[in-house]
Amino acid sequence: MWNKDTFKYYMKYSFNIVPFKTIKLFTNGYINGYVSLKNFSINIIGNLCAFMPFGMFLPLIFKNINKYYKFFIVMCFIVLCIEILQFITMSGSCDIDDLILNVFGASIIYFICKIKCINKLIRKVFLYEE
Repeated sequence: MWNKDTFKYYMKYSFNIVPFKTIKLFTNGYINGYVSLKNFSINIIGNLCAFMPFGMFLPLIFKNINKYYKFFIVMCFIVLCIEILQFITMSGSCDIDDLILNVFGASIIYFICKIKCINKLIRKVFLYEE
């Protein structure tokens, strides 16, 4: 699977370390009519939503992830491992924008879950607290 031609192709079309390059490409493509709403949604909105459950469940399951900086570090590590695995296996794309969108999406839910009334409801539903 790993040969020179395959690797060159992967690096050209499926590897990106320039922040916001893919986001800008898809956004401009959608605005200008070159990218369909479906493709835009799958790439941008899909990456935002993919790790949102982590924003709720990581702090619930692991009590030591009670500060945002700890959550941020753990999320970056998880998503970076997935991106590296995609690079090693040359499956999917290895893209810094995926990391940005995945961590941002999880962070949105993390902060929403920190709102007192929402946090109380989540704890009542998932932890059966009175």
